[in-house]
Amino acid sequence: MANPLHSHELRLQSIVSAVVDAVLSIDEHGLILSANRATGEMFGYTIEELIGKNVSQLMPEPFRREHDMYIQRYLETGCARIIGRGRELTGQRKDGSLFPIDLSVSQISQTRTFTGIVRDVSARRKLQQHVLELASEQQRRIGHHLQENIGQELTGISLLAHTLKAIVSEASKVDPSSLRLSEPEYNRLQLVLDRLASGVSTVVRNVEQLSKRVMPVQIDSQGFVAALYRLNSETIRLTGLKCKLDCELPLEIHNNTVATHVYRIAQEAVEHAVQRPAVTCITMRISQDGEELVIEIIDDASHCKSPMVEAGCKPTCTRLASEVMRYRAGLIGGRITETLLQPAGHSIELRIHLQSLASE
Repeated sequence: MANPLHSHELRLQSIVSAVVDAVLSIDEHGLILSANRATGEMFGYTIEELIGKNVSQLMPEPFRREHDMYIQRYLETGCARIIGRGRELTGQRKDGSLFPIDLSVSQISQTRTFTGIVRDVSARRKLQQHVLELASEQQRRIGHHLQENIGQELTGISLLAHTLKAIVSEASKVDPSSLRLSEPEYNRLQLVLDRLASGVSTVVRNVEQLSKRVMPVQIDSQGFVAALYRLNSETIRLTGLKCKLDCELPLEIHNNTVATHVYRIAQEAVEHAVQRPAVTCITMRISQDGEELVIEIIDDASHCKSPMVEAGCKPTCTRLASEVMRYRAGLIGGRITETLLQPAGHSIELRIHLQSLASE
């Protein structure tokens, strides 16, 4: 007579083997105890190559060196950062190539072993990238319309306003009586013309700045750092704030899509820093930490109650803006960290694996 428990195990193994997601179990030391066929196909290993190896070999640095620490911390404290939750991370195949994954880890009841389910989300990332590209194209059209149509019309109106002001002023010098205005009326007319000319000029500048922010900036691999220097100079020109760019290493991003997203994250972080209360200085810092590129935007603004939406102040890095930056970072395999500095200031840090800079 067949053993019911054995039959149940066979059915369970059959189900796990048929699952398209990678399913594997590990012990408290991170060593792989079992893995289904999809795990090997996803990561480029045979099952025999995986059994007994540390699961950290399936992920790049810094996740590799941190993985066992996460397990030990959980076993000692019960504090879970990944276990019991889903999280989007980066996987590493046998050939060294990276790809985005969704990871869900749970502890097997009454044991010190864990089960992980891994889903390759490369197709989802490509779809997200395509949607973002369509949105960027629409932004480009809006920016072009602002710059070429509305901007030109406003420039023409500004020119007419200044011309009218000049004509009135010249006429008053040649024959004041020709205007048929009393002196108080003339002064009021001059004041109105001054305000009209000044107001239209301000609107022209605002539309120009808006069109530049709306227009998607396409950055090539050779021009990334140069684009950051232009962003730095433009911020100084438009705001009068003290801004500086510290670049500790020669940097080339050979993937144009990655370069564009990294630039837009930096641009959005700078724009939010400019709006913070009592800000006087903004620093863009580029460095390398192990296998990661680190880009940090630091300001010296005063603190309000919340780092996400500063209550009582002009909105700065709102939750929506923060999520947009995190979304961009996720598309290129990076991650964003926002920190309140002491005694004042804020930091928005982007970390991205160096391999992502070179892959097309």
